[in-house]
Amino acid sequence: APASASALMISYVNQAHRKNVDGSWVDEPNELWEDKFLDIAGEYEGKGGKDGIRLYKFATRSWSDEFGEEIGADITLIIFAQYLVMAYVALSFANFRDRAKSHAMLTIPVALCVGLSVAASYGLAALLGFMQTPLTSVLPFVLLGLGVDDSFVILGCFEQTAVACRPGASDDERARAAAERVSHALGKAAVSITVTSLTDFVAFAISISTALPALSHFCAFGMCGILMLYLLQCTFFAAC
Repeated sequence: APASASALMISYVNQAHRKNVDGSWVDEPNELWEDKFLDIAGEYEGKGGKDGIRLYKFATRSWSDEFGEEIGADITLIIFAQYLVMAYVALSFANFRDRAKSHAMLTIPVALCVGLSVAASYGLAALLGFMQTPLTSVLPFVLLGLGVDDSFVILGCFEQTAVACRPGASDDERARAAAERVSHALGKAAVSITVTSLTDFVAFAISISTALPALSHFCAFGMCGILMLYLLQCTFFAAC
């Protein structure tokens, strides 16, 4: 009986010329070849010829291209989601009945803690030899959720802590009372934020051993980001 097939896959395997340039792997000859291949094959993709054959292309960079297109298409929604979360934090921190006890402006330090931890994680992970992948673009949203959660815990403990200060006290006495109050608040919040940060840190650290390179690099970035976020929450945010 004559052989027949409903589909045929042709693979082109090129010799690797990969080099590490400024912390990123670069293979210029193969990248140029893929660009030309995708341009030519793209002209005929999905079109049926005289024999009814349809051509579909796929290259090594196709996954990255698809990730980039999806992220680019949703960038407006992503920015809106960030603003929505920050607005929720501001409303939660505000006290409309007593302005003296309102902490709405602490929304700015929360955003700064998240931004600084993201930047620090990129630098620290690169220093450790891990590469940036399309998955690392998700990191700001992971750290945003953790940062908001930690800030709620710290501020909640601060609100439940009160240190007496006599009427007419000097500036130094009031400063010592404020420092003591923050110390008591961190003493209460430390257990909660330390346990959650430690469990997340360990989970990401263990996941670095996965066989998937992109996921392994993302977990390394996440591990560094969680560590830096924890340090910033305990120092920078608490001071604010």
